[in-house]
Amino acid sequence: MTHHIRIILAGLLVSLGTGASSHGQAVPWNHPDQTTHWYEVVSAPGGTSWDQAQSLANRRNGHLVTITSVAENALVSQLVNNPSLWVPGGHGPWIGGMRRDESGPQWMWVDGEAFAYDNWAPGAPMDVGAEARTQFARIGGAPSPMWRANEAEDERVYAYVVEWDDSAWDHTVGVVFNKPGSHDGYTLLTEQTGTTYLIDNEGRTLHGWASQYGAALSVYLLDNGDIIRAARTSGNQWGGIFVGGVTGRIEQVSWNSALIWDFQLNNSKYILHHDLEPLPNGNVLAIVFEKMTATEAIDHGRDPGLLSQGELWPERIIEIQPTGLTSGQIVWEWRVWDHVIQDHDPTKPNYGTVSDHPELVDLNHYGGAQPVADWLHFNAIDWNPALDQIVVSSRTFDEIWIIDHSTSTAEAASHSGGNSGHGGDLLYRWGNPSTYRRGTNADHQLFGQHNPEWIPPGRPGAGNITLFNNGTGRPGYPRSTIEEITPPINASGNYQLGHGAAWGPAAPTHSFGTPFPSDLYSPYISGTQRLSNGSDLICEGMTGTLMEVTPTGEIVWRYVNPVAGQTVLTQGDAIPLCNGAFFCNNLFRARRYEPTHPAFVGRSLIPGLPIEQYQPEVVARVGNVNSGVGLPADVLFVNGEAGDVWRHVYASPLTWSSISIGSSPSGPIAADYMLFMASGEPGPASIQTLPMAMGTSAIPMYAPNGPMPVPLASSISAASLWSPLLPITPAAPITFVGALPIGTYTFQAVVRDLGSSGALLSVTNAVVLTVY
Repeated sequence: MTHHIRIILAGLLVSLGTGASSHGQAVPWNHPDQTTHWYEVVSAPGGTSWDQAQSLANRRNGHLVTITSVAENALVSQLVNNPSLWVPGGHGPWIGGMRRDESGPQWMWVDGEAFAYDNWAPGAPMDVGAEARTQFARIGGAPSPMWRANEAEDERVYAYVVEWDDSAWDHTVGVVFNKPGSHDGYTLLTEQTGTTYLIDNEGRTLHGWASQYGAALSVYLLDNGDIIRAARTSGNQWGGIFVGGVTGRIEQVSWNSALIWDFQLNNSKYILHHDLEPLPNGNVLAIVFEKMTATEAIDHGRDPGLLSQGELWPERIIEIQPTGLTSGQIVWEWRVWDHVIQDHDPTKPNYGTVSDHPELVDLNHYGGAQPVADWLHFNAIDWNPALDQIVVSSRTFDEIWIIDHSTSTAEAASHSGGNSGHGGDLLYRWGNPSTYRRGTNADHQLFGQHNPEWIPPGRPGAGNITLFNNGTGRPGYPRSTIEEITPPINASGNYQLGHGAAWGPAAPTHSFGTPFPSDLYSPYISGTQRLSNGSDLICEGMTGTLMEVTPTGEIVWRYVNPVAGQTVLTQGDAIPLCNGAFFCNNLFRARRYEPTHPAFVGRSLIPGLPIEQYQPEVVARVGNVNSGVGLPADVLFVNGEAGDVWRHVYASPLTWSSISIGSSPSGPIAADYMLFMASGEPGPASIQTLPMAMGTSAIPMYAPNGPMPVPLASSISAASLWSPLLPITPAAPITFVGALPIGTYTFQAVVRDLGSSGALLSVTNAVVLTVY
């Protein structure tokens, strides 16, 4: 009996909606730029502002539609020709035109395209304010293809149109794009599940470290392949008051996920939070909240009227020396409590004129709407080995501070000693000189910033400091920027400060923001890292978006965290917006490491599957299997993008049959195709491996995990399947001997380029094949 083969799709699409909009069907159109663009009308029955619409479009890797021709305008206006999308009074769906400056007619598109084509309705655009935006207009009681201007915050609009410039319209998570010029390295990130991943630039998992604890912010890779990371203990409440960024625990985990060190500091007086910094001697710098009662704070000079929560949490920096699996000794510490000044209570020893002592911290300064117990909110720490100095970020003060680490603990509590001679006093501070009363709002440059760190030697800008300027409370349009500053340090390591002046620089050495500000905006967490090629790896924490930006401002790599809360998303799922439980895909930070990093020496980093899940879909198309020996039944392709490897599936009328590697239309391509076949219905099954390849190179094969499964009959002996190096001969198809048994099989394929790059081209989705 002849068996027939068919491809079946399997799986269930899980949709995590934002609750704010209803998505329709994306429509393709051949754009004049010679690529296919995609367009989708999104209804928002509750009304949404232009800013919210653009932010939601950006989270889906698109942007509000930019209309640059009559033909494109006709297409989009046809898509919105539905009365339910319109509001009485002429308000139609938002589109991506914007004007920031009320003084002139400078309109622009959100993606930077020139505003060369417009289609204003009669009388439009009117002067509607400095933040004018474009939308479709209603003329004569019917939807119109013409436009009008409106206020950005107008919430009467019921819909907006999203445009995607490429095939990423359905690519919601993982790698959105990886353009030429991106830094070749491996990115380390920790999900909320507690798992830490190492991924390559294609988003494929190279390694993972497990943990029984939920992730809590920072993680670092050590030279020996261990990771050291913060971990959450029991919840985020401390003394009944919500604590943002609390951790309570530090874990060191080996390459094989064995627990090396588990240090806890979480009691009624002290608790670890946010960040840590591993030192070359094996010690760890960490940030600690130190709880003070209202009485203790008042006795030190705190204004009682500034104790709205009845207590105060000054910061403490400690250096911990691991002494055992669960123990550690504090070998150095610095307390802000030793370096405060106040002008509220003249009876206290620390009474003085704040502006005369920029090296001290004003005990009664606070940021935000009202004073809270979390007075300083350190959210990052970095160490400079050449200077033996520490930089920290105080979110509530909108400042970064530098202190001397070369001191003893006793010197750190004083105003003298150490390399600087200033003990534990602040050597430098920048971002908001009003905190020491040497500046005004006009001098305020940091707004809720995160992740200040020195650029290491050998990288462009070495010695400067980069940081993520969140923009929380920034005047004007909500936006985040990446700042690089050059501290005014002299040859002796002192930071120059003029009499009565504020510490410079007057402006950042370099600042980056996206063309449309809200395309880079995270009011909390986030970070940046200078890479060896001069680009910056940016983590837009709130949206879980990583991007690599070149020195000229081009975004060459973009990745969206595929884990929301404890859920691993499936490609195409909508990403949930953060709610009260933070069920979203936010990331505290990410770091990229060179392939030559010591942790990778002697280790085989074979790209595996991406973190995100994929819907089963057809990646192999099989035609008439009885078409004859050696005749192509159909073309097998992966992803269908430029540069893909084309192969043919061959069929035999007697035995189904053989699969061999064919050539691409442009000629032979060295490639490695590994097919994983599992018998039975989709789900967990015994994996059987059938490698196929062309070329003459030796190809590294995966090592088996556990007993070798019995393979289906093939032209390669079972003993060869798990060989460390599988010799490849040209034109050697893998052939099933005899008819393929009736049944259902699940296939997963990995395609790897065997050229000089050694890069993995793609990981295919699962395919279910049924023989009957």
